[in-house]
Amino acid sequence: MGYYINPENMSKEEWVLKYSIRSNGRIPPKSHTEVNEQGVLCVWVCIIDNIMFTAAGICVSAGELQAFAHSDGRAKRWYLIPFDRLTSAGFIEREDIVS
Repeated sequence: MGYYINPENMSKEEWVLKYSIRSNGRIPPKSHTEVNEQGVLCVWVCIIDNIMFTAAGICVSAGELQAFAHSDGRAKRWYLIPFDRLTSAGFIEREDIVS
């Protein structure tokens, strides 16, 4: 796993809450990407509570989604974020998303 949200001007939680268009709460999504009602490609992001710190992992592939969704005792929350928002912030590149 290797793509995470780490903004410079706010916490990762603030950034995710500001730009997400939907939350699944603690329920993992079925696919790592989704096209919303307006036809916008979106990517699922998982905020993971590691006790000492949180991580905001970007699910760039089905394998990453499975890895983040694995039940390991850590609290996790799921958020859907437009792909273009993630790329414009520099967290991922267009070619990083795997179908």
